[in-house]
Amino acid sequence: MSVVDPPSSMTGWLVSNVSHLRQMTRKKVGRDLLTKVALSDIVNDVWFKSWKDRHKFRGTTDAERFGWLRRIFLNHVANTRRSIEAEARNPDREQAIPEGVELAGEETSAIDQMMEEERNRAIRAAVADLPYHYQIVIDLRSYQKLSFPEIATQLGLTTDAATKLYARAVLRLKAELGSEFDPCR
Repeated sequence: MSVVDPPSSMTGWLVSNVSHLRQMTRKKVGRDLLTKVALSDIVNDVWFKSWKDRHKFRGTTDAERFGWLRRIFLNHVANTRRSIEAEARNPDREQAIPEGVELAGEETSAIDQMMEEERNRAIRAAVADLPYHYQIVIDLRSYQKLSFPEIATQLGLTTDAATKLYARAVLRLKAELGSEFDPCR
């Protein structure tokens, strides 16, 4: 049994144990939920929640950390399941399309939409395969639209280090995607 470092080391512990979280997700989440939510989304959501709440951890051992992470995971899966079930029962979900509304616009064909969806799926999959510190910085910068000083504060880095981390993450992402995803196309 190892003694836990101060809360500031929680990020490092979470990064080093993400494979445990992936394995737990594969074992504990049923196929019914995985048809509606991607495994990587569950892993990312639980990882970010635990990272965000790392200051709340009060344990003293790795076993207590794993228990804490498991509770966050189980709560997240239960909440996700409830949310999906509630959305399926929502009668407001179905709405009539007003007359005169054109479904396929002139500027975007069905094939273009399919290609864009496929490209987005490939990007999401490539991001999910990146190391977690790259996933975090890409999420903070590209999806949450945080500035580099804000990212630096969130991650406990200097602004310069956050900028370089993002640049390395983007280069790695481009390498993962390969030449078939030329942005000029």
